[in-house]
Amino acid sequence: MKNNFENSLKILRETGFQSYESRLVETTRHEVSINNGRLDLLRTLEDVSLTLTGLLKGSRASTTITGCDENAVRTASQEIMKLSKSTPPDSANEIAPLKEACFQEKGQSEADVAVMIRRLAELKSYCTEKYPTLNLRRVTLGFNNQFRKYGNSSGTMLSERHGIYTLDVTFVSAEGGERSSFNYTSVQFDSLDKPLQQFGNIDTLLEQSTGQVFSEKLHADFTGDVIITPECMGYFLYLLSMHLQDGYLVKGTSLYQDVLGEKVADSKFTFRTAPVSDELPYSSFITEDGFPTEDTMVLEKGVLRSYLISLYGANKTGYRRSGNQGGFYIIEPGETTLEEMISSIDRGLFITRFSGGMPGENGDFSGVAKNSYLIENGRMGKPVSEVMISMNLKDMFSSIRHLSRERTNLGNSLLPWIQFSDVSVHGWEQVEEKR
Repeated sequence: MKNNFENSLKILRETGFQSYESRLVETTRHEVSINNGRLDLLRTLEDVSLTLTGLLKGSRASTTITGCDENAVRTASQEIMKLSKSTPPDSANEIAPLKEACFQEKGQSEADVAVMIRRLAELKSYCTEKYPTLNLRRVTLGFNNQFRKYGNSSGTMLSERHGIYTLDVTFVSAEGGERSSFNYTSVQFDSLDKPLQQFGNIDTLLEQSTGQVFSEKLHADFTGDVIITPECMGYFLYLLSMHLQDGYLVKGTSLYQDVLGEKVADSKFTFRTAPVSDELPYSSFITEDGFPTEDTMVLEKGVLRSYLISLYGANKTGYRRSGNQGGFYIIEPGETTLEEMISSIDRGLFITRFSGGMPGENGDFSGVAKNSYLIENGRMGKPVSEVMISMNLKDMFSSIRHLSRERTNLGNSLLPWIQFSDVSVHGWEQVEEKR
């Protein structure tokens, strides 16, 4: 495969591209699953993909093929040559400059299949015994061993190998003809040294599901504090990151346009994107634009320190290219325990899942809080269903009241619980009107 990869660079050159790059991804995945409570057999999946990119007089074209067969590579190279000739040129298009060759790896290279099967069977037995009203709709325990290689016309040659276990759990509870809203969680980890329910907050979420069967509708609207869990927080960080990435910044429509170095969030908020941090089991060592990955301090005590832009975005906007382009979120913990956060709220909401759309141009957005709880008089109250919340993305991160001392490691993120103030909470009637 090594010779085929290097040959792909030669073919791109022979096709006539002025600059070019090739990216190889080889993945072997072992997985075993539970479907509607039944343990399925193990299966192994293998995949090889090659992405070819060529630049000609400022025009850029790219395609991805399966495998590295020479004839397929030559055909693909000719196709992107034709495409590049019909694509408008853009002076911001550029191939990454020469970087020192390196190979980095993390995690084990082989799956411990026997332990995978045993751990999944343990989870099934544990749930059957402890949570008899719970239905594990689908649980997939996998192990990915992935090799990636990147090379370009500048002479850069980067490669990485990463082994990681992945666990995806979807579940629902039912009792007396009633059922909870379904919930799910995903966790990545580098070993099977403990029961699966002990990773992330899986056991807590399973237990909560059994108590959400007889949830109630909220009829009264109010404005109050909400606490967002680590599992749910990733969605809001994704929305935030989008406004720090190429798309919005290049268009000039980012909520954070031209405010680098300014305070744009609460001073308690420090946020990093950390693909190579030892704090996270899951890593990525090569960026999509062909550089060795670096961790990036995005916001430090509320001050915007870096955008999350690629080489193209940097050329287009004049901002400095970042060490990565997002994901792998780490938020520094606060000084308040989760219990203290709950006790500080007179009337609010504890949100474990959120279903919403993209914010408007001004950052306003709304959505339905699911698998959530009413907080009253400093105590976790009844589970509530179909509750809508509305917020402004920029205001949200400026209205942080507390970050928890506790954090949850989901493998690709390390996040606390976060308490936001002045959130509009709408009852069942408004949710029905939106449908």
